[in-house]
Amino acid sequence: MGNLNPGQLIGVRVGPVIHLGIVSDRYVDGLPMVISNSLRSGCVAEEPFAVFKGGWEFIPVAQPANLPTWYVLSRARQMLGTRWNLISWNCEHFAYWVFGHESESPQLKQAGVMLGIAILLARFA
Repeated sequence: MGNLNPGQLIGVRVGPVIHLGIVSDRYVDGLPMVISNSLRSGCVAEEPFAVFKGGWEFIPVAQPANLPTWYVLSRARQMLGTRWNLISWNCEHFAYWVFGHESESPQLKQAGVMLGIAILLARFA
C-alpha cells in the first residue's frame, strides 16, 4: 500500500474497472479517509479507507497533476453529495475534475469502443 499522502489519487481494482479516490487529510483508525464518487454511496462521499477499498486490490495510479494538497482537497470536498452517474459523473469524471482537467472517463470511453467493436463483429459474423 505504501505511503498515502493527502491529495494523492489512489485506486482499487473492482473486477475489470479501476475505482479512483482522493486521499483525505482526515483519519479513522490510523488510516486516511478517501473522497470518492461511487455507485455504492450514490454520490461523492468522504469515507474510511477500508470502506473505499472494500476488500479489493489496491493499485498505484498516476498522479494527474502536481497541485497543492489544500487545492485538491478543497475541490474534492466542494463536490461532496453530488450524485453519481455512470455516464456523466463517475469516479473518473470526479478525479479528473478535482485535478483541474476536463471531466472525462477514459475507462467508459474504452468500454464503449469495445462494445461497438463487439456489435460490429457480431453483425458481420
